[in-house]
Amino acid sequence: MNNLSNITLKQEDIYKGVDETELDLLTLDLAEPWKVIPHAEKALKTGAFLVTYLPNLTQVQRFVEDCKKTKIKVVETVELLERKWKIEGKILRPEFEMLGHTGFLVIGRKW
Repeated sequence: MNNLSNITLKQEDIYKGVDETELDLLTLDLAEPWKVIPHAEKALKTGAFLVTYLPNLTQVQRFVEDCKKTKIKVVETVELLERKWKIEGKILRPEFEMLGHTGFLVIGRKW
């Protein structure tokens, strides 16, 4: 089982930099995460992950291209879809009308 006792959550302006080093993971949900890549490259230890949520493909493309210039390599890009379900008694099915939202997780790893 993983020991989650040494997790530290911080809320700061990451565009200005990251003070820590040897981090295992950085997660981003920003409009311009490519601006953080140089800070992440310095802060993450080898083998660590950079996980970014992006709502559109033009952001994904920019982020992936900018990672190529660093030691952070994109290992996976996943589209996330939301679909509501109806659960009532023996009724177990998706709702008839899908008003979906999509987003993307880009998972990078420092090598």
